[in-house]
Amino acid sequence: MIRMTMFLLLMLTLLLSRESFGQARGNERQAWYLPPCLQSEQDCSIDDLERTLADGSFVLPGDGVSVTCSNGQEAGWRYVDIGSERHSFDAEPGSWLYFSIEDLPAGPAFIDVSGHQRFYVNREARSSRPQQAGMMKFPVELRAGDNEILVHVKQGPVLLKVQPLAETDETVRFLQYDRIVPWLDDLQNVDVVASLLLVNAGEPLHDLRVATRTRFEPMVEWADYPDDAVPGVWEYESIDSIPGWSMTKMPLRIVGPPPHKRSGFPYPVDVQLQRASDGEVIASTVFNMSTRNVGNHELRTWIDDLGTVQSCMVLPPVAEKAGSRPTIVAMPSVLRSMHQTVYAYEEGPDELIIVPSTRRIGLGGTSMGRANVDGAMAHVCKLHPTDDQRIAINGFADAGLDAWNMTLRRPGVFTGVVPIGTDVQVMEDTPLWSNLDDVDVIFRHGLKDETVDPGLGDRIERGRRDCQSRTRIDIQPEFGRWWGATTISDASLAEFLFDESREGPDTSVIELVQDHATEPHADHWAVIHQRVDVARPARLKAAHDEGRAMIQTENVRQLLLRGEPLEARGSLDIEIDGTSLSIDSDVGEVCLQQDAGGWQFAEGCDPSGKSHLRSHYEHLFSRPLLMVHGTGGGEAVARGNWAKARFDAEQFWSMADGAVRIVSDKELAPGMLDGVNVILYGNADTNSAWIDLMPDCPIRVRTGSVQVADQTWEGDDLVAMFMRPLPGDRQGLVVAMGTSGVPACHLAQHLLVTDPAATFPDWMIMNPSTLGQAPLMSGEFDRSWAMAPLAE
Repeated sequence: MIRMTMFLLLMLTLLLSRESFGQARGNERQAWYLPPCLQSEQDCSIDDLERTLADGSFVLPGDGVSVTCSNGQEAGWRYVDIGSERHSFDAEPGSWLYFSIEDLPAGPAFIDVSGHQRFYVNREARSSRPQQAGMMKFPVELRAGDNEILVHVKQGPVLLKVQPLAETDETVRFLQYDRIVPWLDDLQNVDVVASLLLVNAGEPLHDLRVATRTRFEPMVEWADYPDDAVPGVWEYESIDSIPGWSMTKMPLRIVGPPPHKRSGFPYPVDVQLQRASDGEVIASTVFNMSTRNVGNHELRTWIDDLGTVQSCMVLPPVAEKAGSRPTIVAMPSVLRSMHQTVYAYEEGPDELIIVPSTRRIGLGGTSMGRANVDGAMAHVCKLHPTDDQRIAINGFADAGLDAWNMTLRRPGVFTGVVPIGTDVQVMEDTPLWSNLDDVDVIFRHGLKDETVDPGLGDRIERGRRDCQSRTRIDIQPEFGRWWGATTISDASLAEFLFDESREGPDTSVIELVQDHATEPHADHWAVIHQRVDVARPARLKAAHDEGRAMIQTENVRQLLLRGEPLEARGSLDIEIDGTSLSIDSDVGEVCLQQDAGGWQFAEGCDPSGKSHLRSHYEHLFSRPLLMVHGTGGGEAVARGNWAKARFDAEQFWSMADGAVRIVSDKELAPGMLDGVNVILYGNADTNSAWIDLMPDCPIRVRTGSVQVADQTWEGDDLVAMFMRPLPGDRQGLVVAMGTSGVPACHLAQHLLVTDPAATFPDWMIMNPSTLGQAPLMSGEFDRSWAMAPLAE
């Protein structure tokens, strides 16, 4: 009761004044409200109010002040007072709320906000919050006098609270971000991974470690833990640094054993942020390791390649049989929740069911979403025996398209794909048909579904060259429309997909089409390393038998041979596109390169050019991200570049449940570059790492100008966004967010560089007038990262 009273008192301390900068003060819980603009069909890439923030034309709200919408109409600000009995504003999605905070002390504060998709504090952008999270404490530094807060509404009501911190208040705090953690079924010594948010309302922190300890102490008198539930000891994990005035997503590995499931009681885990050198406790929290929420029994967590905690749902077969089991990967849909997908069974499945991407709903069609599926399958295969010759993937509605694209871009992994209730017309226009040659396809629909085309199956069969598999249109007569035909698996599907009389994929024979998103199978003995024209897909058809390899290619410059054909003793005779080669087959791997005279052996595949490891903006998310912001150019410029890096980090956490590391150019050390991709902020004058990380770059960004070849633009409002190879790393990328001045830093806030669903060219130049329009100039680099000739 006391805690509830204190919370209500804190809610009442928010001071929201009516007007600012010399205008009259208002009372608390007052704001200016701007209804959403009805944007034109041609311009929906940026909000009209945000456009004024980017180009410097923003006018403070007041009576008679309006914003010109892109459709030519005016949207006017109006004053709103919610009264003393309420704590939140009812607002339409897409609308804006403007607050002016007065008479609060300058210094650190926490802003709690919900219902927003983005907000600005004194013109610095802050992100939305993940779908699973409640209110977040965003750390800010209040300035003396008035402080402006602009909130872009995602879904009302909007609740806002500003909490200034006294000198004695903790500026570093844990927030329990993970609301659901696994409830394990036994007392085996297994590790469980969870995530906590660490909020730092102060300067960057170094020399850190996270300490965790499991303890079993009755939370209530009637709690009865098993006798063998032994308290854990302190476990430590080092942390490089924590950025200032930011939120950091922190993975924690909790060492078992957990309590037995029959008790059903949660148990506490102590978490501390300590100084590594002396063990001083900087922040601490306690959270419950197990809950009774539906789905916890099937939840599994792990740390992915990006260092981020991920989770999936797993339904083991009803009866574990001897040997490996067939597997169905059920892609979750934004139209159908994870729990609905999993609990389609009352007694359990006959196959192993995996529901991946439970923390990244909506990103299934991106490189990050596909990596999540890979990670979930790899993690589950360590827990349960699986038959890699019988793995099918399905999805309902939008997730059916994700399952289809996953199959196309992971050739050799899946033996069947089942889009359920998916608009199949969008699936037919693809250059990747060859990647389905060994895959059985079922389109499942309701009887009256208008998207069903009886001729679809025949067209797909004709589209697949040398098709070895089958296509079936599965109409469910008991359902009128596709949303009724949502079964993950049943006897009919299993019989078709997992027919034991059919042979599995033969990895000695390869036929595929590869674009930037296609991942070669781990067992493929021939891999396209580099394409001749990186703008077009490449094609490979290869087979080997008894010391001979037959290869046909299209748009392939370099081909890597590895694995089984090269592991045997003796020579390997190679026939490739009319060229005959021979090599001893115990060399491990070999690179072939095509030039004007045909194919020949190369000393090694190109380590610095574009390749299947890095050629596209999507590859930025294939490794952990390191953000390096410049500190030169004066206080305003340095602050602008740092604020952009912080926003991108928060946006990556919000949109993709990802974590990054932020350092300044002065803090950057060579060891930090190992195994990461880099985002640089600033320019060659303001970021001391700029030249070293992008030598020989054809795009030159300086304070006050941007130059591309012979073309030069001048001004302090120019943004150059481009990507380059990370020097000395055959896979690493550097993405530059080049800004020519303070106005450019404001403009850069509207380029969502850490949105995995966004698509950008290799390079582009912008100024405020190009927002929502074509950039001043853009283009692609060739396979050697050279600038292609510019169009006249």
